[in-house]
Amino acid sequence: MSKQGNTGYFRRQSWDGQLSLEHLTERVPEDSRYYILVSGQVVAAHGTLQAAIADYQRRLADIPPPPPEQNSEMIPQDLVRQEREQKHLDKWVEFWADKDGRGRRVRGPGKYR
Repeated sequence: MSKQGNTGYFRRQSWDGQLSLEHLTERVPEDSRYYILVSGQVVAAHGTLQAAIADYQRRLADIPPPPPEQNSEMIPQDLVRQEREQKHLDKWVEFWADKDGRGRRVRGPGKYR
């Protein structure tokens, strides 16, 4: 069976690419099983997708989270501008949260009719 024409392949990888869950890909045997690979080596095989996903999620929990993105191109003025914009948006959302869309405050029944 040629894998090029097969559209039923499945692959899910961790953020660092070390852990993957694969089915009908070039790195796993051609059968109906789902395989867990660590650093390109098969470490587990499961008959159902649900069992494979449960094992994959368990192994994925052992991997540390990705490092935060570092944007070294930001200069202090850009950071201040970004914080100012975020504060403005927060105030805008807070102001309009209790409005009805036409600028009127939403009031319960019996209040200032």
